[in-house]
Amino acid sequence: MKKMSLWMASILTTISTMSFADATLPAQKITAIDTDWNSQGVIFTFRDGVKLEGCNSNQVLIENGPLLDGILSIGLSAHFANRKVQIRVAGCAQDKMLGKAISLSDYYDAPGTHYTIASNLTQVNLASLVDPNSASIFYITIDHNTRLKGATGVTGATGSAGAKGRDSYDSSRAGTSRPGGSGGNGKIGANGGSALDLAGFEGKKITIINHGIIEGGNGGRGGRGGNGGVGGKGNSAHGRWRNQESGTNCGWPNVTLGAVGGKGGKGGKGGYASKAIINDQGVELIIQGNQTSAGVAGTNGSNGSNGKKGADGSRLSCR
Repeated sequence: MKKMSLWMASILTTISTMSFADATLPAQKITAIDTDWNSQGVIFTFRDGVKLEGCNSNQVLIENGPLLDGILSIGLSAHFANRKVQIRVAGCAQDKMLGKAISLSDYYDAPGTHYTIASNLTQVNLASLVDPNSASIFYITIDHNTRLKGATGVTGATGSAGAKGRDSYDSSRAGTSRPGGSGGNGKIGANGGSALDLAGFEGKKITIINHGIIEGGNGGRGGRGGNGGVGGKGNSAHGRWRNQESGTNCGWPNVTLGAVGGKGGKGGKGGYASKAIINDQGVELIIQGNQTSAGVAGTNGSNGSNGKKGADGSRLSCR
């Protein structure tokens, strides 16, 4: 067994320098072993096998070569012992995944409930996938091309627009126009959601084998501030008086000016980012493989624009 372990370690060291297409498949049981029809090697089949991105089949082809006998020997042993194996693959061949190495360990058949998440999901409640009461120990594998991403928080609501200022009300001389109302402030963006919720697993031991991505949700953007209201219009002079010296009719000299517009409201704050995993209090949580990451906080909303100044009243000229 020591010689076999050293041999497997040598293979895994060799394949670590392969191209970016290399991937280690989740632990799974072999359901069939066949020779390739074109005499290219041996094919391993899995009942619910995971496909490497870009390959059309979940079968693994071990091509003829110096590694075939060793991989086949371990595969046969695992198959007859009803044990799980992990296979290292590198690209596709004849639409199948091309196997390069195999690993057999007691760890893959450790007591407890095993579950593989093999498709992209948003905001996963683990209890909806695995019954928390089915065991006290859980092994959750995240497939190599799977991304668990928390939902992004909703953008905050836009602030209300400021009211229009009252126009000058005195139709003769001294009425005063009113400024426009201030715009309302934008609302705070909603917080991001978690990628994985462990509610219901208190007192349990969970080991997450993360070959993919577990990432918290981003905070929502803050709402835009409301625009300020338009200032009230100034009043024009009404009525005329007669200039006795010149004999002309003139408008009243007093008019009111338009009022200033209201201030724009402030943009709302962005929502908080979420942790990748929540409700892990009281859970003995172990994460192996890729580390989790939190989301990004939402950006603040933009401020509303100030309202326009109201029009000035007009003066009648003498004539």
